Amino acid sequence: MRSAKRPATDGPARRSSRDSVRPSTAVDVEAAAAGASHTLLEWLGVAIPALSAVTGLLFVFGWTYTSSRLAHFGIDHTILGLTTADYVLRSIDAIYIPAAAILFLVLAALLLHAGISGLRRRGRALPALRRTGITALVAGISAAVLGIWAMFVPVQFVSPYLVPSFLQGGGLAVAAFGFFLLRRLYAAQQHPPRAGIPRWEYRCYWLVVSIVVLNLFWASAQFASALGSNRALDVVRDLGKRPLVTVFSKQSLAISRPVMEQRMPGGDVAYRFRYTGLRLIMTAGGKYLLLSEGWSRESGTAVVLTDSPDIRLEFAPGGVPRR
Repeated sequence: MRSAKRPATDGPARRSSRDSVRPSTAVDVEAAAAGASHTLLEWLGVAIPALSAVTGLLFVFGWTYTSSRLAHFGIDHTILGLTTADYVLRSIDAIYIPAAAILFLVLAALLLHAGISGLRRRGRALPALRRTGITALVAGISAAVLGIWAMFVPVQFVSPYLVPSFLQGGGLAVAAFGFFLLRRLYAAQQHPPRAGIPRWEYRCYWLVVSIVVLNLFWASAQFASALGSNRALDVVRDLGKRPLVTVFSKQSLAISRPVMEQRMPGGDVAYRFRYTGLRLIMTAGGKYLLLSEGWSRESGTAVVLTDSPDIRLEFAPGGVPRR
């Protein structure tokens, strides 16, 4: 008996089936790579503006905080030659409270939005959602109008400098949420239901976001200014705990009292003048900010010295009795 031969078309058929698999696999790989690149670009598009906004907020916070703190001592902060990095680093000292508050508010808003969106998609509690949207819209607009009014008329609150920015930014955010909720409920009732957001509505939301961010910068500047003044008062109250500084100079610095000037004996000394009764407040840009012992706004001396070979500084720990 002769063995049965395979059909002549068996080999080419298998090759054609393999060839048909290869292009589809290549297309899937290319599609996956394109999707990953698109996702990366989307993340970069969100991360870069957010990082720029955070950096700008830190700079404004640090600039205002440092300016207010040094103004209490009668010193313009530009004298110290602070850099952008200096302002950003000095803002970290006081950014935790507002940053934590903002993050908690954002988290609460996201959870609220997720809960309401789930109820809306399942068609539950629609009358209650409609009343919530109307209440949020009316309350938000009222708060924003009150915030504009508070810009021109003093209000009596615990922190009145924060009231206009909080009412304007928060009011517009709440009103935008109420408007968004009402629009989505209205679109879901249409036949067929409308999908997507109209261009004019999308632009309005971006305008609201811009106003909220602007008010956030404004509130941060106001908070930083008040905090800088309070930190300056803390420095004055605890001035005795600051490092004690003795300045030696080749030339007379003619520092006003109560700083004591002493001429060093001997003709071969490198530094002929000695100054005592100074406390170190801060250093920046190769400069030292010093306050006299017992400094107050009514009496006292603030000194800014530039680090150079003509002067020498000796430091001693503060709050330690000196022999």
